[in-house]
Formats: sequence, C-alpha cells, structure tokens
Amino acid sequence: KRGTMAPLDAGHVDARRKRRRRELPLPPPLLSLLLLFHCAHAWGPHVATHVSSIRRPPLASHSSVVLNVNDGAQTCEAAAEPDAASTQCVTVMKRGHERIGDGRRFGMVKPTDKLVSEQIDLEAFEVEYEHAVLLLKTGRYDGALALFGKLSKLNPGDGRVWQRMMAIYKRLRRFQSAERVIRAGLKACPGNAMLQQALADLLRERKRYTEARTHLRRALQLDPQLLSAYDSWGRMEAALGRHKLAESLFQRGLAIKPTTRLYHALGVLQDTVGQADAARATLRAGLDLPGEQDNPQLLHALGMVEVRAGNAHKARERFMAAIGANPSFTMAYLSLGRLEEKHGRYDAAARHYAAGGPAGR
Repeated sequence: KRGTMAPLDAGHVDARRKRRRRELPLPPPLLSLLLLFHCAHAWGPHVATHVSSIRRPPLASHSSVVLNVNDGAQTCEAAAEPDAASTQCVTVMKRGHERIGDGRRFGMVKPTDKLVSEQIDLEAFEVEYEHAVLLLKTGRYDGALALFGKLSKLNPGDGRVWQRMMAIYKRLRRFQSAERVIRAGLKACPGNAMLQQALADLLRERKRYTEARTHLRRALQLDPQLLSAYDSWGRMEAALGRHKLAESLFQRGLAIKPTTRLYHALGVLQDTVGQADAARATLRAGLDLPGEQDNPQLLHALGMVEVRAGNAHKARERFMAAIGANPSFTMAYLSLGRLEEKHGRYDAAARHYAAGGPAGR
C-alpha cells in the first residue's frame, strides 16, 4: 500500500549498516598530521614561555654559615647543606597557573600526594583568608579558627594559615593546642623555615629551651638568611646569660643584613655587660640606617646607656627625643619619670608618668 514499507529482514539491515559505514568520510592521514602540527604550533610557545618564567631561588652555597649550637657549647660552625635551603613549593590553581614560591619564606610546600590544593581558586582562597583575618582582628576567635581550619585543609601548604591558628591559640592561652597546630603545619610544610621558628618561639615561651634551639637551628639550616631567627635565638640566649653566644648570633645576622632590630638587640646586650662605648656605637649605627634617624626604640636604648653611665642630662635628651619621635611610646615616659624620681625631681616625675598614661596621651 501507499505510505507503507515492507519489513526488512535482519540480513538486509546488516548490509545497509555496513554500506553506511563505508560511505562515512575518513580523515586522510595528512589532515591528521596537519591538525597535530597546528596544535603544537599554537600551544608550544605558550607552554615554553610559561615554563621558562618559573624562577627558582638559588641554592645555598656550601659555605653558608649555619649555627650549630649545643646546650653545653657556645660555638658556631659552618655547615654544607646546599639542598636544604632550596625547598620548592608548587600549588596549581584552578585557572591553570602555577604559583612558584620559596618555601622557606612564603609557606608553600613541595607537591606531594597529600596536597589537595590542585583545584583551588587563588582569588577565592585569598578572600576567605582575609575574611578569617578580619574575624581574628575583631576578636571572633571561634569563627576565625573554623575558617582558618577550613583553609588549612584546602591548601595545607600555605604557612600563613598555620601561624594564624597558632597565634589565636596562644592568645587564648591554649598552648597545647598552639603547639599541636604548628606541628601539624610543619608536617604539611617540612621545608618552611618560618614555621620552624614559630614553633621555636612557642617553646621558648614555655621555657623549653633545648627544644627551641633544635628548631631554631633547623630554621637556619633551611634559610641561613632568616634574620628573625638570629634575633629570636640571640635574645633567648641573652636572657639566659649566655652573652657570648647571643652576641655571635646578633653579629651573624647583621653580617647578612643590618637591621634596626638586630642593632637594638646587640646594643642592649653590650650595655648589659658594661660595654657602654660599644653599645653607643652599635645603637648609633642603627640610627644611621636610611630613614631610622628618629627610631624611638634606638633613642630610648641610648638613653638607658646614659642612665647606667651616670649621664642624666644626656639620658634626658635621649628620652625626650624618643617621645618627640613617637608621642605614644610609653616606655620613654616611664624611663624619664624614673630618672627624675631618682634625682629627687618628684613633680617632674609625676608629670612624665601622667603624660605617659592613657589620659595624658
């Protein structure tokens, strides 16, 4: 009938299917090769440029000085660990870029099987991080801890997150939690020198000095130029009365890069052991650094040198200069008041104490 078709048997259907497959156009081998060449030409320069743009930090030289200090010895030895300071850290972001950083300073980690940050959107991560910092600054510690904890799971290689959590626990005086979280950070970031120092500082505050030295030594092995580690270690030894070792640590830090903090620490130490002239020279060297001529901490330290040397007039000038540089620098008012009280000028002392208090400022 019109509009109807006779049913096809199975053999007829198979024959028709085979005929259709033969009729489908197949790309010639030459066309496939041209397509491959086109893709390589289009993407090759981009990949090459991207790879060549990765800047790797230089390896530490074999002559890099690393402090090797034992409990009973006050010596410093040179260590040859060229690979220790070259920890590389890669975090692949969702947008396809690689963030290459020096793990000693920026808290990234070597790529491992445990790294779960390969699908992180960097911008979204930073927004979340800033939100957590805001919660911390406004005293909402529970919320900040929860958000930082989430971020530590998203990108365990970001050392900032671990340090923030440790700081919150310290502020809450939950020292065991602080130690636990910073050790977890070190497990995720074994090559992070700043986390090593953070743990050392926590142990120092808990009077666990031997352990603190171990982690400070490790921090300097990872990054021989980490100035804050020289400063922290030196101040710890100075407080423990190991003055020669403390001086050596400050001097080694200053040899790498002069900073006001290291000059201040060394000058105070020299004054403590009765080296007034050396202390003056050290503190003035700090004031001679660019932009530091009015540094209130250095000016105050110079005033304290003059107090111990019996030069009340010079001490008064230094304290007043420190207040002029920073009117909210409470320690200068306190020292000036004590100086006046010592010399029987009680009215002047009372004025300085009042000026340094909350109402006076």
